[in-house]
Parts: sequence; C-alpha cells; structure tokens
Amino acid sequence: MSAPVRLICAADRIGQGFQCGRCGPGPLRLRVPTGCRGNREAGTVGFLDFGRRARPLRQQVRAEETAARRAAKRALGAQSRQRQEDRYRHELEDAIVRFLAFAPAHQGLEQRIAKETAAHAAVVGSGRVGRTRKLTLDDRAALSVRAYIRHCFTSYHGDLDALLPEQWDEEYLYREIKGTANEAVDRFLFEHRRSSSVP
Repeated sequence: MSAPVRLICAADRIGQGFQCGRCGPGPLRLRVPTGCRGNREAGTVGFLDFGRRARPLRQQVRAEETAARRAAKRALGAQSRQRQEDRYRHELEDAIVRFLAFAPAHQGLEQRIAKETAAHAAVVGSGRVGRTRKLTLDDRAALSVRAYIRHCFTSYHGDLDALLPEQWDEEYLYREIKGTANEAVDRFLFEHRRSSSVP
C-alpha cells in the first residue's frame, strides 16, 4: 500500500518546494484529498509535500511511458517483418507457378502446389532451401517445388520405409531411391505442363 499523502499547514511556504495540489499549476496537478480552502477562509491552507510523493510518481509515469513506447516499437517492428515475410512468400509462390507452367487443365493443382510449397519453404529459421540467399529466387522455387512433388506425388517415402534397419547404412540404396523419385518428379512435371520445352 502506498504511503498516505502528507499534508502540511504552511500557507507561507509556497515557492519553497510546495505547491497547492488542488488549484495551483503544479507539474503533476495532484489533488489534496481534503480539498484546498484557499485564502477565502482564515487560517492555514493545506499543501502537498512534493518531496514525498512527486518524485516516485514521476518515475512511475516515465517508466510506464517508456514501456508503452517500447511495446509500440516492438509491435511496429513485428508488423513490418510480417509484411516482408508475406511479400517474400508471395514472390516465391509466383516463381514456383512460373517454374511449374502447368497446362490450363491443371492450373488448380498448380496453384495448390505453389501455395503449399511456398508456405513450407519460406518458414523463417527453417534452414530450408526457400530461405537461402545463395541461390536466385527462381532456383529456390525450382528446388523447393521439386522437393514438394517428390514428397507428395512419388513413392519416395514408401520406398524409404520399405528399407530394412540394416539397409539404412547403405548409402547407395538411398541414392537409388532418391534418383528414382527424381525421375518420377520429371515425369510428373512433363505430364502436367503445357509443353515439354520447359526444363
């Protein structure tokens, strides 16, 4: 519980560190709970001792204002980063659509693959190929969507699951399975594109 406001009867001490808390132009405009009788009545006037309450209150106000500014700055930064991420995801999605170049009959599938691939590949901090800056946007799009097709439209996972535990150490088996899956990706693209001239 905060300390009670200390009132002093010192009408003659204005200008010596005290200010009328009700009617004066004090910097915090604190009110004296008992009211200010002013000079209309004979006797003394109640004044608020700023030395007891003003400094802690000013510090509290400043701390709250600082915290509010920092929170607002963090919110603006988060919004800016989210806009950047949304923009990049759309750019990657458009690049994937260009790479796929499916025939009109498959444009619905094309849009779904592009959207799901971009959402997966562009996750911040994922370390996926969609986040690397060492490749061009088009290269990122091509590698990301080929990986998506390999995982979702070929027997890649089924073939890996069929390996016996002792076969997992056989690197050549993994290379064979991945090579077979990549060939399946090429066939998938060829079957869904407008022409086979797209690489």
